[in-house]
Parts: sequence; C-alpha cells; structure tokens
Amino acid sequence: MDKFLLKFEYNGRPHILEVQPVMQAYKVVFKVMIEQHEIIYEMDEEGGLRAVSYGEGPTKDIDAGLLADVATRIEDHLINGGPEEPGKGNPPASDTNKPGEPGI
Repeated sequence: MDKFLLKFEYNGRPHILEVQPVMQAYKVVFKVMIEQHEIIYEMDEEGGLRAVSYGEGPTKDIDAGLLADVATRIEDHLINGGPEEPGKGNPPASDTNKPGEPGI
C-alpha cells in the first residue's frame, strides 16, 4: 500500500497530511504527522481506526476532534480510494437520480 495525502479543512484551518501505511507484525498501521507529532492509527475491535500512539512529547494541545476526523478520512480513503481520484467514491447526489426524477 502506498502513502497518500489527505487535504481538508478542520475548524477553518487547512491541513495537508501525508499518511504512511506501515506493516507491523500481522497488521497495517497508519503513521501521520499532526501538529508536529507522529500519530499512529490502527484498527480497533470494531474495525474502525483509532489513534493509539502519540510518539514522544506532549500531545495535550492536539484537538481530539481532529484526531477522530483524520481517522474517518483515512477510513474513507481506504474504502473509496480518496476524493482526489476521479471515478471513485460516491457519485454526486444529482447523478443518483433516475431519469425523470428532479435533482436534489
């Protein structure tokens, strides 16, 4: 699995984060630098991603909502192939209408 970029805004601040998949023993984890801290995401018991390691240094200044948002975006990338890749992911709502139905 290749590394990929997440480009998004969170609380009005733009973020461009590189996500590096890394094989660890029998599983893949995802390393991400967030606010100068290495965050490691791994699958939890329910199949979702969670931040499990914050590396070294204080991390109390990292917004927990940002950590959760990044986890959701990584999951979306894995499922849909990422929003930057044309032809992947969910089509716009207007494309899902049947002929003759009004657009949303």
